Amino acid sequence: MNAMRWNLSFVFLALPLVFGIPGSAQSTSLQGPSIGFVYDPVAKSIRPLVGYPGSAYLGRAVLGQLAQASLGPGATIALVVKDDALLAVPDLRQPGSMVMLQTGFAAWDQVAWSADSRTAAVYSAATQRLLIVRHLDRAPAADNPLDLTMLPGALTTLAIGNDAARLIAGVTDQTSGGLYLLGDGGRPILLLAPARNPTAAVFDSTGQNLFAVDRAARRIWQISNAATTLDASIFAEGRDKVPDPVGIALAQGGHLLAVANGQGGPQPFRQRHPPVEHPTVSLFDIPSRSILQTLDLDVAPATLSPLASDIFLLNTRTVPGGPLFILQAQPPAAVYFVPAQTTD
Repeated sequence: MNAMRWNLSFVFLALPLVFGIPGSAQSTSLQGPSIGFVYDPVAKSIRPLVGYPGSAYLGRAVLGQLAQASLGPGATIALVVKDDALLAVPDLRQPGSMVMLQTGFAAWDQVAWSADSRTAAVYSAATQRLLIVRHLDRAPAADNPLDLTMLPGALTTLAIGNDAARLIAGVTDQTSGGLYLLGDGGRPILLLAPARNPTAAVFDSTGQNLFAVDRAARRIWQISNAATTLDASIFAEGRDKVPDPVGIALAQGGHLLAVANGQGGPQPFRQRHPPVEHPTVSLFDIPSRSILQTLDLDVAPATLSPLASDIFLLNTRTVPGGPLFILQAQPPAAVYFVPAQTTD
């Protein structure tokens, strides 16, 4: 297992690129090549990541005054909540293309995207309803909501296949926790148990193979046919491999699995002796289930959101001017710091 550290000298290379960038909102100019868009919850806006890994910065907002936003794989298609309405944005490079999906929509608790970004599932715990949105890349439209009151516990994660061919819900419960296949009308069919705290799940591009995290058990499951439990097996488990899995994502055309471990939280001044637990991200070779590389992190990851090809967002901003961190998963992998100007 090859452990690597992010090189702090990058900060001094990247900061001069940022401070010369003006920070007014609502501009649609990307000011150069972009590796995708991100939602900035501090500024309540969607902004482009301009440049390339190692020299990227947050550009001007293209959409603002948003209560929530979620971006699909590739980070050019979005769902947003604005003025108590759920809207779809088929192309963030043309943010005026918003489509109204539902009025009187307060907030979501979970959003899952298909691998091709054309389909999404939106769940509200307040109403216990799930909305499937289709054709997000061209003519977004929402199905009638599904009633999920029959779930045996709290819904903690979702996964959706292309064209909503398969829809998986992770439920946390001491006795009934596990993965459920949502059938007709939202009827839950037990797929995998026990799994007391399923916190992340993702389909591959075929929609046939599913990877799911049970954070409490320090375990990742691989299900080769997500319609049955016959092909379920443990992909990785234990403190030495997945000490605190908080997010997973597929990379390299589905040949690698990236696993973000939030263990220990931020420890910028940690000591190496004695060893302490700390956040990491690991790359697994899927066929062999072996770790190819592990990177130490100086910030606890909160997500593994796909941006451009094999590039993933590891966190969101929590304070004005706070940095972002992105993972470039193509081996040898690296984690890069993305500074942001204080005035957005």
